[in-house]
Amino acid sequence: MDGRTFKGKIAQAGGGVGRNIADALGKLGTSPFLISAVGNDEFGNFIMTQTIPHLNPNGISRLRDVTTGTCMVLCDHTGECLFVVGDMDIHERITEDQIKRFEKTIAESSLVVLDGNLSQETLEFALILCQKHSVPGK
Repeated sequence: MDGRTFKGKIAQAGGGVGRNIADALGKLGTSPFLISAVGNDEFGNFIMTQTIPHLNPNGISRLRDVTTGTCMVLCDHTGECLFVVGDMDIHERITEDQIKRFEKTIAESSLVVLDGNLSQETLEFALILCQKHSVPGK
């Protein structure tokens, strides 16, 4: 890469591993509950209005002082991913406190899926809650 502009196609899509899994489960007729965070910005608005028709949005926090997690994926002419640049700082804001607020929902769940971008402390806390409530395993 030498700084030149190259002709190509640009598309915007809702994503995030957790959101994608929850959306797929919703399309299959389940009732997924997504615990996440988005910024109070255009990408956050896009996620909240355009990409979560199958999800309960009550677990998604809108944060004013951080941008929504975004990434740019550069693909070659065949669609093969060459590299990804991501702004994922918002994951640091999904904390034990946010997870704890939804302990009852977690306890009533038959499955919990965790995004590996969360802090180790948040992941461990979520796993402890799952173990406490035998999720999965009901």
